[in-house]
Amino acid sequence: MSGVSRPWESLPPWKTRLLEQVQDLSYHHQRVLHHGYPDYNLTPGSDDTRVRVWLTQLRELDAEREQAVIRARANGLPEPMLEQARSLGDHGIRWNARQPPPPEPARGTDVAREAMLDSVADDVWQLEHTAAILAAHRQRRIAAGIHSESRPVAASQIHTNMSALWVRAADTAVVADLTDTERAQLWGRDASAWRTLVEATVNRYSDTVLEQHWRTRAWPGIEYDAREHMRPIDSSGPGRTVFPGELPPTPRAMIDHAQQALAITDAARAEGQLSEAIAAARLDELTRSWGAEPVGEPDITASGSTRNLDRDF
Repeated sequence: MSGVSRPWESLPPWKTRLLEQVQDLSYHHQRVLHHGYPDYNLTPGSDDTRVRVWLTQLRELDAEREQAVIRARANGLPEPMLEQARSLGDHGIRWNARQPPPPEPARGTDVAREAMLDSVADDVWQLEHTAAILAAHRQRRIAAGIHSESRPVAASQIHTNMSALWVRAADTAVVADLTDTERAQLWGRDASAWRTLVEATVNRYSDTVLEQHWRTRAWPGIEYDAREHMRPIDSSGPGRTVFPGELPPTPRAMIDHAQQALAITDAARAEGQLSEAIAAARLDELTRSWGAEPVGEPDITASGSTRNLDRDF
């Protein structure tokens, strides 16, 4: 475990905080599980409301933790770090109680700027995840022979939501005056990283789960929240020229990347399935050929004489 005990030494702060979420959500889940179970009142009219509330809390925490794990995986965090964070939380250890303890202050020397980086990271993740959801949703509909959108208003709202998130992320990135390294960490996802994202998300979603995510991304409140919490670019001081490389990829570009990643992972999966089918067929053929009378072995007849099956056949 020594190799994964100090994630803050090898990860950017915003990725480290993804692990913090996983660990603390695991901690809260086990606390509710073991210490939140309600007492039963032996009084007339008592029902199961309290235990239902307890179960609801557990389900909500479990769902939040699962989403945190998915995001961490999609952003390439090593599985040993994720497993350690979950295990420590399950054993009642919060992030700030880790040994050795995380650095203080937890958000770096410039708290306001770290908050802006977190905001950009959150928005970019929403954009990337939504892009993958849109690409997979379209792909599955086409595979089912459906070539028109049955809910055009909701589909249009998803794109509007993405535009609002992108503007907020871009404005915040300019205000924060990100370094080249920070930009690369926040949105420099190459083809391999896009494959990691779709494998961690939509390739694991059933049709029902994918539809749930698609409908969630169509909520108009996403646009409203993004526009309400935007940071005007001119708030960073005197105006300056903003170059495209200083901004996140556009929603359209992200959707294209997601579609390409899906095509590659689907091709790899199909090739793997074909290889497995060929291997299974060969194994079956080999099994049948090595029956009671293996090919090439002497055949003992009823009279006790032998004959070579290779010659007879």
